[in-house]
Amino acid sequence: MAGHLAFIFALFGPQTETPSLLPSLSIFLSQLQMLLPAFLAMFASHTFSYFSNYIGKGEYKGMTADKLFVAPYGRIVLMHVTIIGSGWLITIFHAPMFGILLLTVFKILFDVHAHLKEHKISFKSTHIHP
Repeated sequence: MAGHLAFIFALFGPQTETPSLLPSLSIFLSQLQMLLPAFLAMFASHTFSYFSNYIGKGEYKGMTADKLFVAPYGRIVLMHVTIIGSGWLITIFHAPMFGILLLTVFKILFDVHAHLKEHKISFKSTHIHP
């Protein structure tokens, strides 16, 4: 994940006179400070889901070490594809906003899909039939 963060900062971070893969500590901390509300919101959301679904609804009972081990890889592959796609868009259009937009859209779509699949929520079952 540290490698992903380095690529994200290299692609989307502030441009400096001396380009490097890793930003200076002061730039990193200023960027991190701007993202703090998003990190806190994600932490709260995942904490709620953990206690509500994984513990509360007993989802942990169907888990094995093998399932837990491979669980993050879908997100890791998506992150690789998104970083590469974003890099191409930034290179072609010289606009980091395209990369950020792609990253945001893919992340939201993947998270919604994963949440619905993981918790076996179907839109068909939520419709009221007369």
